Amino acid sequence: MLRQEARGQVTEQDIIAWCHEHMAVYKAPRVVQFVEALPKSGSGKVMWRLLQEQEGT
Repeated sequence: MLRQEARGQVTEQDIIAWCHEHMAVYKAPRVVQFVEALPKSGSGKVMWRLLQEQEGT
């Protein structure tokens, strides 16, 4: 999640460019998507399967 002061000033391409400068090529993301919050279970773990299902649609 972006900090409040960075919202509207940072684009998906800015993040991808930063990753290519500071990370190995195979680790840098190809797609970045901003969301308000990640879905979490009752124990506070991120629900990855739900995210994968949403991405498939």
